[in-house]
Amino acid sequence: KAKVQRMDTDSTSQKNAHQTILNQFKNQEIDILVGTQMIAKGLDFPNVTLVGVIIADTALNLPDFRASERSFNLLTQVAGRSGRSNLEGEVIVQTYMPDHYGIQAAKNHDYTGFYNQEIMFREALNYPPFNYAATILVRGADEEEVINTAYNLRNALDLIQADRFPNVEVRGPVAAPLSKIKAKYRWHLLVKCDSSDDLRETIHIMNQSTRATSKTTKIEKIVDIDPISML
Repeated sequence: KAKVQRMDTDSTSQKNAHQTILNQFKNQEIDILVGTQMIAKGLDFPNVTLVGVIIADTALNLPDFRASERSFNLLTQVAGRSGRSNLEGEVIVQTYMPDHYGIQAAKNHDYTGFYNQEIMFREALNYPPFNYAATILVRGADEEEVINTAYNLRNALDLIQADRFPNVEVRGPVAAPLSKIKAKYRWHLLVKCDSSDDLRETIHIMNQSTRATSKTTKIEKIVDIDPISML
């Protein structure tokens, strides 16, 4: 007999839908709120005594050096939605990887333990904060054109590396973990460098050298530089 409500991008597409759902949940007009990461952070409802996370390790398997960090952050945030008053709270996490250090650290709210393990892996693999990194996402409706564009970017980066920045490392292109979203195919590359200036200059030169061809296509190119690389 419980009333269940979804909260995701589809159910909140209309104006004020987001706040309407939250108000209904706060007023206990909704018994169970099912949602995406949208409901994981920042909500304060004293009546919530149970939080469940389904397949909590999905993000851990994404090819992203921040995967463990993001999973740990999400789990600790969503766990904090339960038991925020005098009522006792409970959190149930479903996972195929219960022994993963990120899951265990989130279970114990152990930030220091997570950091010590994560920073060791980052250093061993030369990922930020020990290096600088950027991802380049290529997306479009024509899969062949997306793939060709991604490889053209790789060729441009290889030329820049050989000509000016031998300290730049390029990986990919490969299909993105979510290889197709809203009828658009997605491929990406990873660029690493020990100098933030060289990394940004490499991306700038790549953009300049591929600008002419990008104007003649409907392919989108999105550069995501890790925040530390902007310092």
